[in-house]
Amino acid sequence: MYNLIITTTLFFCLSCNTNETTVEPTKNKGISMQDEIKYSESLTIEKPDYSIKIEVINQKSEHPTLKMSMELKNDSYYASPLTNVDLKGKFFYDFGEYVNLEFHQEVIENPISPQSKNVKENILEPSWAVKTNTTYEQELTLKTDKNFEVLGRVQFTIEPRCTFETIPFGIKYENGEYKMFSPKC
Repeated sequence: MYNLIITTTLFFCLSCNTNETTVEPTKNKGISMQDEIKYSESLTIEKPDYSIKIEVINQKSEHPTLKMSMELKNDSYYASPLTNVDLKGKFFYDFGEYVNLEFHQEVIENPISPQSKNVKENILEPSWAVKTNTTYEQELTLKTDKNFEVLGRVQFTIEPRCTFETIPFGIKYENGEYKMFSPKC
């Protein structure tokens, strides 16, 4: 009797669901991360208080140069990477732990941050505030002949808004040429 009840219950449960469900496979749209990334000679990031253009110049020389051009807007300013003053949020950039592309020399700031007068001691001292449009150049050393992509970042505090900015950027080296891209992360 017990077997009859279980068999009958299973029969009714299975026969009640007569709708067939059809699953249609989704079509692959063919979009990959590689397709979304745009490579160009330079990368420009526009913000309300500044714009920054990042590029690799002198590509065919032994030491190509990473160049960053900062254009300030709305009376903004930031701390020079060359200042000796202990400040958080100085202008800084790097490639993280990547070893096949590294900086060859010290950064060149143009124009150099102006000197300011220390009224208390009546001496000239370097100012930490960059208040004019400025470019930074630093030679690179390539340590491989293989194609690669490297991610970098630029960090600084933009004043007077007092916000810490982190801007990711990428460099693609392929067949002897450098291209810039904005990482999709």
